[in-house]
Amino acid sequence: MFAERDAYGDTMMRGCLATTLAEFKRKGRQPACLWAHDMSQPIGSYTTVEEDESGLIVAGRLATKGKAEEVRELIGMGAVSGLSIGFLPVREQYDSATKTNHIHELRLFESSLVSIPALDSARLTSVKSNEAITTTRQAEQTLREAMGLSRAEAEAFINHMRGLRDPGTGIDVAAVMATLQKSALRLPRTR
Repeated sequence: MFAERDAYGDTMMRGCLATTLAEFKRKGRQPACLWAHDMSQPIGSYTTVEEDESGLIVAGRLATKGKAEEVRELIGMGAVSGLSIGFLPVREQYDSATKTNHIHELRLFESSLVSIPALDSARLTSVKSNEAITTTRQAEQTLREAMGLSRAEAEAFINHMRGLRDPGTGIDVAAVMATLQKSALRLPRTR
């Protein structure tokens, strides 16, 4: 994303998201997750929105009904793989020699799934099932695949998570990942 010129002639500069992401964090919110920048069509919510050395990284969950259900099917078919952001420039500089608008700071409002992104490299990198994990075996397998944990480490984590949920409910992958990130849980090595 950074230093790449998009179809509109804009180039996002490294650090352009820092202020707006700090504001979201301060307010305990995330940008809207929309279909094709349509404010009347929210399709999910973001669990992670951060800036890394290459650009904006988002992770989230799609709703299971309405437009989100259709978008999920289109993603599965390969018809939708683009991401795009809705923003207002706060600080920018136009370079007439290259006809490029360098955006140094912006105010982010939303990130949308789209068919054709303005920046071709702004793409989904992975899609996971939105279904709740309801068995210990499913939870163990997910932890082993997503986190690289051994079987014993995955079982120890599952036992820890059991104490954090209501009886009879499934284990939500997003909740598991959030707990891992927030709690800095250190699992004992059992290999």
